[in-house]
Amino acid sequence: MKRFLLHICKILPVYLLLILVASCKTSKSMDSSGGIKELSDTKYLEEVIKNAPSFDSFSSKMRLTINLDGKETSVNGSLKMKKNDLIQLSIAPILGIEVARIEISKDSVLVIDRINKRYVYVPISTLSFLANGDMNFYTLQALFFNELFLPGKQEVTPSDLSAFTVRQENNKATIRLKKTKKFDYNFTTDPNKQLTNTDIFALAKYQLKWEYRDFKPLNKQSFPSQMNITLAGIGKEAKAQIDLSKMGTDKIRIAKTSVSGKYKQISTNELLKLLLSL
Repeated sequence: MKRFLLHICKILPVYLLLILVASCKTSKSMDSSGGIKELSDTKYLEEVIKNAPSFDSFSSKMRLTINLDGKETSVNGSLKMKKNDLIQLSIAPILGIEVARIEISKDSVLVIDRINKRYVYVPISTLSFLANGDMNFYTLQALFFNELFLPGKQEVTPSDLSAFTVRQENNKATIRLKKTKKFDYNFTTDPNKQLTNTDIFALAKYQLKWEYRDFKPLNKQSFPSQMNITLAGIGKEAKAQIDLSKMGTDKIRIAKTSVSGKYKQISTNELLKLLLSL
């Protein structure tokens, strides 16, 4: 059992940290009568934004399945989020006892290995790969919140819609950003104008694919109870599936983690080296 938990603490922080550092035509939609109703790009995007979650906090149980180069591992845990503030993933495979935590805030990324009493603290400002591509906390937040985003901005507003193009394809729409730095961004929506895919391409080599599936009612809206994440171009095939249950938006308690002085800080490179030994 201890060997299993040690494996979890090795593989989980590495995978999630890799995700963090990898890094005007007319559209048509079906109307209620089954016919075709034409929408301008602006109108279509307004509908997509309208379907984005309106709640400020979120909590759920989580089943995380990670597949690295064909080796699959599953663990239980929880996901908590506070809009524009904090994202926490807690891994507690047995009896609710936390063995690892990943915390993303506006200014840093914190990965804690409670079994080996060590942690990685990375200021987001030092992640040049993200900064040079105009990615920041709000980009990562949008991925977890199932939202359309504009790199470098806190949220997408009506004045930003001209930055996107929309193309209808087989009853779905592909939304693209017109101008980017190092990354290319593609978003896919379904006939209900619900975001189902976000794809980020970097340097013609790396790709982060974030899929949203199995939408469930939540706070008078719909939210995906399954997220499938694929990271390509890193040498090993890396996939993760997040299955959410008992989702809620009320009375969520979440605060930044204070690391005990008994824990040893290690570098990002030390953590990434673990990937090579898996």
